[in-house]
Amino acid sequence: MTLTLQAFRNVVTVLESAGATPADVAKLTIHLVAPADISAGFAAAQEVWGDHPTAITVLQVVALARPDCLVEIEALAQVPGAPVRS
Repeated sequence: MTLTLQAFRNVVTVLESAGATPADVAKLTIHLVAPADISAGFAAAQEVWGDHPTAITVLQVVALARPDCLVEIEALAQVPGAPVRS
């Protein structure tokens, strides 16, 4: 669980550097390497993310492109003040 918490904290840091917060994220996709506990991914998201209305998908995978990684998190956000592309 600690690894997943740190991964979420890293995502928050990246968001902040872009001028966004977890409140600006519409969707999270979490890839956990098996046999990771999927409920731990949700719990980590809740702990770091808080009560923001974010759609969350958690997938258990056999491996990631980088074999030394155990979790990958993708966040789709609208950065405040950024132009909206259509």
